[in-house]
Amino acid sequence: MPSSTSSSDPPKGIVEREGALPAGLRLTASDRPGQAQPVPTRDVPKQPWGRILLSVVIVLSASVAALEANARRIGLNAGDLDNSEVAWVKERIRSDTAQVAIVGDSRILFDTDLDRFEALTGIRPVQLAIHGTSALTLLEDAASNENFRGLLIVGLADTMFFQPFDGYGEYVRRRGDFTSPSGRVGIEIDHALQRRLAFLDSNHRLSVVAHRLDPDFRDGVEGPKHDIWKVSEVGENRATWLWPA
Repeated sequence: MPSSTSSSDPPKGIVEREGALPAGLRLTASDRPGQAQPVPTRDVPKQPWGRILLSVVIVLSASVAALEANARRIGLNAGDLDNSEVAWVKERIRSDTAQVAIVGDSRILFDTDLDRFEALTGIRPVQLAIHGTSALTLLEDAASNENFRGLLIVGLADTMFFQPFDGYGEYVRRRGDFTSPSGRVGIEIDHALQRRLAFLDSNHRLSVVAHRLDPDFRDGVEGPKHDIWKVSEVGENRATWLWPA
C-alpha cells in the first residue's frame, strides 16, 4: 500500500495532466473528487477542419467585400486616414526636425494643400493645425519645443485665436499620453489598412453607425441620425480637405 508521501504522488495542489480522452468520454467534477473546482473535460471530436477553415475564409471575404462595396457606394474612399490624437502627436514629433510647420484652426488646416506647397517650395510642411482649436494654444506648444528651428506658419482667425476656449488644446498639453508603443504600432496598422479599405472610415464604423441609426432618443428630440456624419478626408501627414461626397 503506497504511503501518503510516495514520490509517485503529485505535489499537493498540482493536478496531473489528463491527456486525451477516449471518444465520447466526458469528465466532470464528480469524476475527480478532491480537486478544487475542476473544469469539465471531454475529447475533441474529429472535424473537417480544412473545410471549416475554408468556410470561414469565404464568409469573411464576402463580408469584407460587402462592407467595402457599401462604403464606396456612399462615397467613402480608401486612403482616408483617421485624424486622431496619436496622428497629431506623430506629426508633432516630426516637427522637431522640420523646416516648416503650420499651426492654427480649421481654416488653415483645410486651406493648406501640402502637395502644392511642396511642389512650389521643395519643402513639405508639418501640419499641426487642429480644427476648433485656438492657434494660440498650438503656438505656445511650438514655442516650447526647443528642437524646432524652422519656420512656423500661424493661422490667425480672430474669432478662434482670442477665444478663451481652446477646443482640443487639452490633448496638445497631454501629448505624452499618446506616445505609448501600442498607440504608435496601432496607428501604423490602422493606416496601413485604411490606405486599402474604405469601410474602415472612423465615421462609419459599425460601432458608430449602430449609435447613429437611432433616429430619436426621445419624442421631439432629433437623434444622431440627423447629424452631419462626415465633414473631411485626411491624407498622408494630416493633409485635410472637405469630403466631396
